[in-house]
Amino acid sequence: MEGGSGAAVGIWAVATISGRETRGELVGFSQRTAVVAFDRAQPVSAGNTVRLRLGYSEAHDSDETTVAARVLHVTFTRDGRPAVAFTLPDNEGRQRRTDGRVPWDESIELVVCDGRVSGDGHQRARAVDISVTGMSLLSDRELPPLTTVLLRLRLPRSHSAMQFRAQVRWCRPSANQYLCGLAFTGIRPNQARDIAELVVELSTPTGMLSEEP
Repeated sequence: MEGGSGAAVGIWAVATISGRETRGELVGFSQRTAVVAFDRAQPVSAGNTVRLRLGYSEAHDSDETTVAARVLHVTFTRDGRPAVAFTLPDNEGRQRRTDGRVPWDESIELVVCDGRVSGDGHQRARAVDISVTGMSLLSDRELPPLTTVLLRLRLPRSHSAMQFRAQVRWCRPSANQYLCGLAFTGIRPNQARDIAELVVELSTPTGMLSEEP
């Protein structure tokens, strides 16, 4: 699925991955991210940093720009080509983080998917923070480590709720509730992209990013 604010026709991209330059096409671009389509799948994973060189097809080499980009996730274009979504550095060269947890206060639903918790497996909880790999939440009930849950949550700009599986990694008392850390285990590429966009937005000072058209 393509990302960014739309296709960037006529712009090529060269990514240096494992010391080898691979040419691709810039198919999505915004102030936050760049999505590059390649002829074949690339050996990268979320969090990897690569050298990304961009330029117009008709431009001279002097019109190129080179940045240190971080991999958000691996995806596919609508026509089936393998692609990589990158997060771009800001104007001062700082990389916007998507792998770290950022505060996020939001009501979510969860359903316990195994027998580790007795009683009604459906409950509401409160998100405390979120990242592209997991989240912390406050629950009225204890959720033992390794418990599998189905999460249902709605992102601020989403028109519908998303749901996916997660596994409880730790759980400890917090006042009259339980603070639990979860790792996402059943998340789809488009859901990971949407969460990455949320993390970038939450971790960037207000006013630094432009609104999507």
